[in-house]
Amino acid sequence: MNSTAQRLNRKLNLIKLVSSNPNITFDSLAKYSGYADKEVLKKELGQLFMVGSYPYTPADYIEIYFDGDGLKIFMPVSIEKYIALNVQEWMSIRKIVDYEFQKTENIDKIEILKSIKDKINSVIPASEYVEYSELNELIQKAISILKSVQFDYKGRKDAKPETRRVDPIYLFTSEMNHYLIGYCHTKKGIRNFRLDSIFNLKITDIPIDETSKPDVAKHISEFHHFVNQSKKSSGFAEVLYSESIAYNLSLKLDIEIIDYSKQFKNKHYIYGKTKIIEKNWFLSIIKNFGDNIILLSPTELVEEFLEELDILQIPMLYF
Repeated sequence: MNSTAQRLNRKLNLIKLVSSNPNITFDSLAKYSGYADKEVLKKELGQLFMVGSYPYTPADYIEIYFDGDGLKIFMPVSIEKYIALNVQEWMSIRKIVDYEFQKTENIDKIEILKSIKDKINSVIPASEYVEYSELNELIQKAISILKSVQFDYKGRKDAKPETRRVDPIYLFTSEMNHYLIGYCHTKKGIRNFRLDSIFNLKITDIPIDETSKPDVAKHISEFHHFVNQSKKSSGFAEVLYSESIAYNLSLKLDIEIIDYSKQFKNKHYIYGKTKIIEKNWFLSIIKNFGDNIILLSPTELVEEFLEELDILQIPMLYF
């Protein structure tokens, strides 16, 4: 991470620390935020008013003030009301970048736009991504005209995509995930498919076979029940993470912080626990932060996490 990104993350982490801990003392803030020089910390606090967001002016957005020995933070907009872009929104940004890229002749602007596009493509490959709205439209059309669909599907543990022919039945959305429920002719049974793992979907000329299916209504009901029960019985994960990612991680996961200053191998970490609402989604989140986050438990999830990463060691800690 470059120095500019590190400084920004440290500033954002200050906002999170003060807002989450009303009347936190200056000494405690210095300790937990990792600022060894208190004069530097005071300067950083004084600069927080520069973090602004439309329609508020920077001076109106954040106010830090001392209350005796404690610190408080005031923001017209709640710290929790962040703007977190989903995949579809990132794709909309890419379309705007593409449009600007096509019409501009300014060399400097072209370089900037290309850099932005490359950044987005490094996370969401353009060749593989199809917007959920487009997939939904195609699937809904196939359902309405009673035709099978064919697509490449790559499960999280699959080495490569497998071509499936499916009679689409139902589209289901839960939390961060979108599913297609359908009868898979490849696997000879009703299956649930994550839309973010479906590629190259097309509608075939093959009519849906309604004679060979089991009780569809029962399967959908059981799937709803399974998802709801998964939410209720979700376990907790213990994690260590660096302060440089604290703010960005808090946008993705609701973490209960147990210790703001955990030392391991001469490195400073924040130690906390978070609820695992959906396993696959949780793993995809923490993988994005690389070696800035260490998964401690549950054991079975740690093992699965390790299987998917080429270079990452999860040390065993003893508290």
